[in-house]
Amino acid sequence: MTQLPWRRLFPGRTAVIVVGCVAVLLLFLWLFRWGFMAQPAARIASGALHRQVQVGRLSAQLLRWTPTVTLQDLRVANASWGQGQYLARVGSLTVGIEPWYLLRGRLVLSQLQIQDLQLDLQRDAQRRENWTFSSDAEKPQPQKPSKPVRLPAVKLFSMRGGSVTIVDAIRKLQFHGSVLANQQAVKPELEPLRVLGQGTLNDKPFQLTFQGSALFNLNLDLPYHFNARVVAGPLSVAVKGQGDRPFNFARFGASVDVRGQNLAGLYYLTGLALPFTPPFRFSGQLRNDDEHFSLRQLSARIGNSDLSGEIALDATATRPRLTAN
Repeated sequence: MTQLPWRRLFPGRTAVIVVGCVAVLLLFLWLFRWGFMAQPAARIASGALHRQVQVGRLSAQLLRWTPTVTLQDLRVANASWGQGQYLARVGSLTVGIEPWYLLRGRLVLSQLQIQDLQLDLQRDAQRRENWTFSSDAEKPQPQKPSKPVRLPAVKLFSMRGGSVTIVDAIRKLQFHGSVLANQQAVKPELEPLRVLGQGTLNDKPFQLTFQGSALFNLNLDLPYHFNARVVAGPLSVAVKGQGDRPFNFARFGASVDVRGQNLAGLYYLTGLALPFTPPFRFSGQLRNDDEHFSLRQLSARIGNSDLSGEIALDATATRPRLTAN
């Protein structure tokens, strides 16, 4: 039986149509001008965040292995009760996505480049936080357990001209600092992440220095090393450790050395109500696993008393639970 000609041609025509549609789609992505999407994107973000968002300009490069989007003159409004007009102002923000990780249900950014960031974080006496985006964020908030900071993994992070201001009425904290990451292009793989700043803690001047490993071509499955120091009058806290993975603040280990005039003064750093004591000093190995903290190999001296043992803290409850041996 002779096969009809159209039956022989049908598979070929289907392939031509599919290839043609793909070619048209690729040509569209190559030639499409994304600039007019700035305002629609701002409206979508404003609805999602329950806060006004402004985008000056938007550009995209989607026809590549790691699609990227760049936003310029990005502004996020402050809460109605906050001081100042904006929570965040960014001169330029470039975000690249690794699409293959999405197939495994994991968000990984190929790059995150920020220029001229001004971030103003505030918490008032009613526990309202201007970085909380929800429909009831304007109402007074009950005391609630802290949650670990979860950020997407980033293979390449850079920041130029970054500044952060923090005002916390609960902790009696005022802080202003700068964030530097891959500032120079000579050897970015050797440049550490640095946070430098100063302010007041419980009405006493304090200084913060933080330094972490370079955020350039990160291996997302290896530990991330860091060290930090806080000095507030007679109170001094030194930390040296490593996170289990970069950008994962929920799991880390560190050696700590703390000294001061009164354990009760640690409240404004830790949120723990500790007893009034004579001058103290203690050191040990700190571990955090999803807000379950442990301090082991504790060696302490409070007044004329020497102490050793272990301390555990469950910060997931409304009131943190502290146990010690």
